[in-house]
Amino acid sequence: MEINCTIYFKNIQVIDINLEKKLRDMIENTNLCRRNQVIFSGTVKGDSAECMMSEYLLTKVNCILLQALPLRKRKSDVLNLSIIYLSALNAELGKQVIGFENGADEEMLQYSWPGNVTQLKRVLRELVIGTDGNYITRKSVKECISNEIFSSEEANVSNINLNQSLNDITYDVIRRVMKEEGMNQKKAADRLKVSRTTIWRILNSR
Repeated sequence: MEINCTIYFKNIQVIDINLEKKLRDMIENTNLCRRNQVIFSGTVKGDSAECMMSEYLLTKVNCILLQALPLRKRKSDVLNLSIIYLSALNAELGKQVIGFENGADEEMLQYSWPGNVTQLKRVLRELVIGTDGNYITRKSVKECISNEIFSSEEANVSNINLNQSLNDITYDVIRRVMKEEGMNQKKAADRLKVSRTTIWRILNSR
């Protein structure tokens, strides 16, 4: 392998355990990181199994850690990034989408974007493909985000233990939605179509 190359490993958190071992061996046996500029990126959710590779890179390889806040904590970047990605999508898809109509930008800002930049890119691609004019409509944004929420909740339900009481299932669902909404009780209540009092009562029942 040549030296002084820039090598980029994307989504390192999803690497298979066998490939992870091979990657570690390659890093150690070839001095990969000493001979090249190596970049690793990924999303760590706090689970120890997912953090193993990250811990190895930090402690054994002495990588420099650069953390980016999730989009829900830097809402001002949502529209700024959208403009950049819209320009790239226009060039790729032969479109001339300038931006968002009134109200559509507000819908983009109100969503929590649990999938961060990857999800934002995917949603923008869908919106641009489905837009005939120069501006993305509020209706299009609402429909697209509704589909995202449904897909996310459908996936999350599969991770919830259904072999427990209804009260326990309800508690787990509310906890999960609260986490996805940045522990914002009002947003969680709006999403679940219940009152904030109901959210508070169920969470404090344990």
